[in-house]
Formats: sequence, C-alpha cells, structure tokens
Amino acid sequence: MQKLILEVNDKLIDLSNMGFCIKERPSIPTPERVVETIDIPGRDGDLHIEKGYKDIDININLNYMGDNLQNVIRKVKGYLLDCDKIIFSDDPEFCYLVNFTKVGNIENEVDFYGDFEVTFNCRPLNYKLSSFKYVPALNPFIVDGYKSVPVFKITKSPGEAYFVLDNDNDTKIEVNTNATVVYIDCDSMTCYSDGINLLDKMIGDFIELGKGVHKITAYGGLSNVEVMTREGWR
Repeated sequence: MQKLILEVNDKLIDLSNMGFCIKERPSIPTPERVVETIDIPGRDGDLHIEKGYKDIDININLNYMGDNLQNVIRKVKGYLLDCDKIIFSDDPEFCYLVNFTKVGNIENEVDFYGDFEVTFNCRPLNYKLSSFKYVPALNPFIVDGYKSVPVFKITKSPGEAYFVLDNDNDTKIEVNTNATVVYIDCDSMTCYSDGINLLDKMIGDFIELGKGVHKITAYGGLSNVEVMTREGWR
C-alpha cells in the first residue's frame, strides 16, 4: 500500500501511522513548459524562448477508519496545511515541494470513517531528498538532475571574500561583511546571516546550476564553501 509522508518543519510524518491511507494512487501531472513565441519578420520560423515550467496540482484521496475521527482529522489537517514537502512511499528518495494545500470537505456517514480529497499545489519539478543537505563545494561536486537552484553556505574572516564557479562562465559571487557565516539562497534570492539581510553586501548574480560537474575556487578571507544543490528532475 502506498503511503503519504509529509515534511513539516523538518519533521517527517507518515500519515499511515495516524490511520490515514491513500484511496487510489494519484496521477502526477507532467509540468507544462512556458514558452514565449515571437514572430520575427524575415526569420524562418518563430523565435521560441523557454521561461520555465508551471506549478502542478497533485490531488490525493485520503480516508481514515478508527476512533476519535474528528480529533484525528483536526490534527492531520494542521499537518496537511503546514507541510513543506510530500513524499510517496514507493518513491522515497524524491519529494515534491509544496506551495500551498487545499483540503476538501470531509465525508463521513459514521463516526469512525472519514474520506476527503487534498490538493497539493507544488513546484513543477521532482526533487531528490539527499540534495537538501550541505556538501563541500571546494572539491568538484556533481549535479545529476535537470537543474539546481543552490544555497551556498560560506565561512569567512571579517571583510571581503568571494568565490568563483570555474566552469560556469567564471561566475563570481562576493560578500563584504563582518559576518563569518553567510548564506546565499539562489532560489529566494536572499543573502543573510543569523536572520540579518545582507543583500546590500553581496556582489554578483544568483545562479542556476545545470547537470554536470562543478568546481568552486575561494578567494580573500573565505575559508570554506558548502552547497545545498536542491536538484530538480522533470
């Protein structure tokens, strides 16, 4: 039986342990590519510009059979509405990132059985769970997925420090601050340390990493760089 596992505030919750099961295996929609088409006079064929993928909706029917129906459903609704990731037990190494959740009406004819539909609005890609951990970046590291929108964790001396992605057009990212541990999140486009916004201390562009081997070189007072690749598959 396929199980639904939620991640809520970095904690994994297996709904089957609470008495909830998936009624039918959900159909996972293929993400729709967004393409802008431009007609250019004198050019053979249109110009097509890829602009990423649209979010997807994953619809799941859940049912519950057991005691304390209303109390248990009330608790699980909180988990469903607050979850950050969903994982299916038959694909445990991958997850979907949840934007928001909609919980349908609960149908129950008796006080020990309930049935309802949940819609998870998710990012379009399927993400490898192991890529949500930091790995050393000063040695070559590999991106296996379609693309990566990384988080960099840099450790440095006070003052100016920067690093260069050697095989990504020598992309340079610099931070000039007295903070010694700085995070650069290329997805949320933020730069911070201990909850303090350091975006005005950063020079360079937020990046995406493609599939392949990547290498970083550190300069200035930068002593270490770690990366959370967050690799997405189509």
